[in-house]
Amino acid sequence: MPGSERDEDVPVPRDCSYGVTPPPGSTEAVDLLTERLADYGASVRLVSEGDVTATIARSVDSRRSVVVPEGFPPAWRSALGPERVLTDVPRLPVAELMPQRW
Repeated sequence: MPGSERDEDVPVPRDCSYGVTPPPGSTEAVDLLTERLADYGASVRLVSEGDVTATIARSVDSRRSVVVPEGFPPAWRSALGPERVLTDVPRLPVAELMPQRW
């Protein structure tokens, strides 16, 4: 910047956006989440709200235990059986999260 020039002498547009966050629950938000999860190698299944509980139960049917996040809906959790559900509150040690194959 030349010595006589000041920051306010050069207007800088401030109306640009680095990314637009779609409204929660919108088709655009679901598409963006699905795309990002797929980038991490996650499998994604889109189901109707009425099919969530059954889909969760089928998806984890062969697992001995399942870790669910804080706030996981109780109706969804009921399909898992209380003896199989672990929560991460308080935070679980890594050893408890690892499969017992080692």
